[in-house]
Amino acid sequence: MTIGRDSNGRIVRKTVSAKTRAEVVGKLKKLQRQLDDGLPAPDMKMTVAQLLNQWHDDVLRHQVAPSAALSYWTIAKHHIIPILGSKRIVNLTTVDVDRLLSTKLDSGLSVSTVQRIRGVLGQAIDQGIRWA
Repeated sequence: MTIGRDSNGRIVRKTVSAKTRAEVVGKLKKLQRQLDDGLPAPDMKMTVAQLLNQWHDDVLRHQVAPSAALSYWTIAKHHIIPILGSKRIVNLTTVDVDRLLSTKLDSGLSVSTVQRIRGVLGQAIDQGIRWA
């Protein structure tokens, strides 16, 4: 599907794939609805780690004190990226997040630490939605 042109005037296309023709048609209709609503096409390849890195580099460092940014990044680097980092954002589910939080609680982390982990992930995802 052609979704527009880039800054150099070249045509930008988005492809979808599925096991059946009906699934492909459904995905194309969903993509067309997003474009009709003025939303950009999602980056199907961005991983959780890439989102966290981009969020840290482009937004977080400029919004909070350096010590807070370091704290958020430490949480991301030590708790989120090792478990969810390779997961594509478009495939991330609430089950994945719940499993992460459950694993962290089971490993002996305090409830407040696990809440901070959830908060960091949530803020990065919210920013990713604003970028979309």
